[in-house]
Amino acid sequence: MAELIQATLQANKAYPAGLTRIFGEKPVNTDGVIFHSHGTVLICGASAVVAADAARRLLARASDLRVVVFAPGIDAIADLPRAVTRVGGRIVSIKGHLGAFTATVPAGNGREEDAGLFSPNADHVFDLVLDLFATPLLQASVPPVGYFAVGDSTTAVVRALETLPSLVGIFHKPKFFDYEASLCSHRVNGVAGCNRCLAVCAAQAIRASATDVEVDPYLCQGCASCALVCPSGAMRFPLPAASELAAGIARPGAPGEVRKDILLVHDAAVQADLDSVPSTRLQRLEVNPLLAFNERLWLQALAQGYAGVRLLLSPTLPVLTRAAIQAKVVEMREILGVIGRDPAALAAVEAQDLAASIRGLAAVHTTSPALPVGNGVGKRASLLGVIDGLTRKNLRKDAAPLPVGAPFGKVTVDARSCTMCLACVNICPTLALSGRMAPTPQIGFQESLCVQCGLCRTVCPEKSISLQPRFVTEPSRRNEIRIVNRDELVPCSRCNTPFIGRHFLASSIKMMLARPGALPSAADFLRLCPSCRQRGITAT
Repeated sequence: MAELIQATLQANKAYPAGLTRIFGEKPVNTDGVIFHSHGTVLICGASAVVAADAARRLLARASDLRVVVFAPGIDAIADLPRAVTRVGGRIVSIKGHLGAFTATVPAGNGREEDAGLFSPNADHVFDLVLDLFATPLLQASVPPVGYFAVGDSTTAVVRALETLPSLVGIFHKPKFFDYEASLCSHRVNGVAGCNRCLAVCAAQAIRASATDVEVDPYLCQGCASCALVCPSGAMRFPLPAASELAAGIARPGAPGEVRKDILLVHDAAVQADLDSVPSTRLQRLEVNPLLAFNERLWLQALAQGYAGVRLLLSPTLPVLTRAAIQAKVVEMREILGVIGRDPAALAAVEAQDLAASIRGLAAVHTTSPALPVGNGVGKRASLLGVIDGLTRKNLRKDAAPLPVGAPFGKVTVDARSCTMCLACVNICPTLALSGRMAPTPQIGFQESLCVQCGLCRTVCPEKSISLQPRFVTEPSRRNEIRIVNRDELVPCSRCNTPFIGRHFLASSIKMMLARPGALPSAADFLRLCPSCRQRGITAT
């Protein structure tokens, strides 16, 4: 695995998106995906003149490429190289990735037809795409490898023309992610719940399936946003190893020495910006991608004695990725505040704001002992272990509200409308909700297990459930099973055997009598236990 990390880092210097060029034999048992690019470039745009110019400049750089141009009026452009295939139509949609792009053109009556007929490749796909439209055909903020949307930017055109020729051949890209469906809270029994990973994927590589989510490894480019926001650890980012990052946190100084006590975490994209940053108090740690250094490691650094952690935001970070970091920082700052720590110890900052953000933090000496850290199994348990290690004693508050979408909180059940049908219990993917019908109907709730996925609220037929994002500081309170609703069993009207909850029976009778043509005597049938109903049916 270490060799793969190093190969990926080296490849980033020559190719985009962590690609490694493969020469000779195709590797076997490689963790990742393989791209085959034969050098067929699709150029599409609204202006034939602009498209023709791009084709000439591209082939002047790499004459062995094959270029297919889709632009209205391209047939009238003279002096195009022989390697150019001209098509006067307009591309209306594109999908795919390096070595496997497909495109469509309008065919009338609202239909679209495949444009692959014009590709010289045997499989009728395009290897690379240069999109010259003012509004890109693909809207992902992190486009697929091999797709270049340049609009009217001269700089972007030059960069694309320089890069396109290098993307011919066979390439390897790491898989970047691990996914364990059994931990996922996205969908249960066809009901949609947590969608945090789908909401933050800048590459649009994650999509909902019939049972959970699916990640396209060809589209994923390893930003680690999904792993950061996943509350259960179903989505994980294995590179670089968390143990290596954790080792990078602990850098003790000499006894009594004022250490570089602010941990500055950054990625390679901001390396040049750091040359002018004062380093008197800063311990730098480069992590690629930045979000692989997750919230547990942020807090673990504080537990190791750092006065603060600063996450340096690169200007190249996609909007969704940046928003995911900032939202998680807000969430963790709220938790730091309620457990008696300084919320200002943690921040995500721009390079120009770094000095101001650390000015008020007090220095920490190496004589300060590291705090104990719990060793819970799994993402959630290990995060709670670090939080509990940081928690001060004799806190003034035992709970604090968190922003909407935070993965900690409680479930509240309205006892007046709840019928104790236990639909919420049956669908809860983390077993935070539990229930029983005998000897007395009741619903229990364990807050430490709740990820606020909303499945219980969605499936409740009476809309009796509400969610409240919050963090409870006392572990015993989080781990206890609290009874959030209870009922009593009603006896059978014939044999006097308790068999059904009072609220559920009342709701069933109400629904039955509301049906057109229902007789009042129908309610008497519901008051019988199953055995007595069966005997009554058999007797008739």
